[in-house]
Amino acid sequence: MDQLPAFGTPIFTHIHPTLNAYKPLLLARSSAIRSTPKETHRYSQNHPRQELDIYFPACPSVSPSSGRRRVLLFLYGGGLAVGSRTRLPYADGLTYANLAHYFATRHSLTVVIPDYRLVGDHGARFPSGGEDLMLAISWLRTELAGRPGFGGGIDLAIMGNSAGGIHTCTYLFSHDARFAESRASIIVGGGDGGGGGGGGNASSSPVALKAVVLLAVPYQFQSAIEGRRQTLETYFGGPGGVEENCPLSLLRKAVDAGGGKIGMKGVKFMQMDGPLDPDDEILEPGRMFKAAWPEDEVELTREIADGHNHISPPLGLGTGIEKEESWGEIVGKFVDAACT
Repeated sequence: MDQLPAFGTPIFTHIHPTLNAYKPLLLARSSAIRSTPKETHRYSQNHPRQELDIYFPACPSVSPSSGRRRVLLFLYGGGLAVGSRTRLPYADGLTYANLAHYFATRHSLTVVIPDYRLVGDHGARFPSGGEDLMLAISWLRTELAGRPGFGGGIDLAIMGNSAGGIHTCTYLFSHDARFAESRASIIVGGGDGGGGGGGGNASSSPVALKAVVLLAVPYQFQSAIEGRRQTLETYFGGPGGVEENCPLSLLRKAVDAGGGKIGMKGVKFMQMDGPLDPDDEILEPGRMFKAAWPEDEVELTREIADGHNHISPPLGLGTGIEKEESWGEIVGKFVDAACT
């Protein structure tokens, strides 16, 4: 972490030096990281990309009143065009097993990491990222929640990092009827609002959304560098689509449609960035997103991943280094409180 300031804040300039800096830290912890049990499943038959990994803690965290299993679903980043739940060949494929190992061992969370379709190799087009998240959640409802030891259900936290946060916002704030129906099945007691929350009982819902963490998310793209433009326009459908369907625009439309509400009362939200994230692409859009948030209905907590840049937070987990993992401690405690 001490090397990170020298790499600068622009994302494209600090990607490779950051990866190089963390590689030996992860490799040194290979045995521990790989000790966390894992299963791989298909969450949909629609596309070969639609697979997920589940990591199981030795002593699973459950909600004390209901016995329901606490599950963290992590959507990684990659600029909409790259990324995988196992990032080979980097660090012998230890990412993102390192992140899952950390939350499983330190916070007793069951961790789910799905792959999603990308621009280029998989022909991803908006809102495919939200669709893949929706399908993964549906799989949790139908296949995982009823397993022995899950207490009849799942208390779910979603953490979307960078592009994964874009897809998280698509799922949460889009008025697409499919997303609204899915949200209604997992947002318990949200009431009416632009987000389309539900009104059921937490103890009877197979999956209940309890917490959302938006980690280093580009909420709008007016300051995106030229090299990202083609990917953005391909995914969102031209310049107009980029503006219309970015997370900030989707939030604003959801708030307007809901008369100042997004229908997610009862869900805890956290926004987290690193101090070395770029101000133009991440931090300023984050402030704009915070300003548009319906605070009277749902609090949006804002936290700092101390010492980190845009790439480093997931890489720091599982290293066993306290300052690298301090942001994970914040997230783990946040999820625990949201599920209590």
